[in-house]
Amino acid sequence: MKNKKKLISFIAIFILGFFLIANFVLAQGVAGTTGGSNSSSKTKITLLNPLSCDNVGCVLEKIIDAIFKISIPITVLMILIGAFQILTAGGQEEKFKEGKNTIKWAVIGFALVILSQGFVNIILDILGMKK
Repeated sequence: MKNKKKLISFIAIFILGFFLIANFVLAQGVAGTTGGSNSSSKTKITLLNPLSCDNVGCVLEKIIDAIFKISIPITVLMILIGAFQILTAGGQEEKFKEGKNTIKWAVIGFALVILSQGFVNIILDILGMKK
C-alpha cells in the first residue's frame, strides 16, 4: 500500500517536473547589446517579456492555462493507475474500491481544474481585465 502511494507520487512529480522543465525559458541576448556600464557605448539593454503580459489578469490566465495543460496527462495517468488497480484486484473488494476511488478522485480533480479556469475567466470579465 505504501509502495503504491510512493510510486504514484513519484510518477506525478516526475510528470510535473517534466512539464515545468519543458517550459523553462533561458535568457536571450539582443544583438548589439552588452552588459556592464561602458560609458562610451550608447547601447540600450532591453528585457523581453517572456509572458507577453502587461497586467495581473493576463498572468492569471497563463498560470491557469499551464495548470490545465499539466492536469491533462496527470488525470489520464491516474485513471490508468486506477484501472490497473481494478484489473489486478483479483476479487478483493478492498483493492477494487481503491482503484474505483483513484479514478473517482482523478475525475473530481480534473473537474476542479476546469471549474477554476471558468472562475478565473468570470472574475477577469467582471474586473474588465479580459482581452
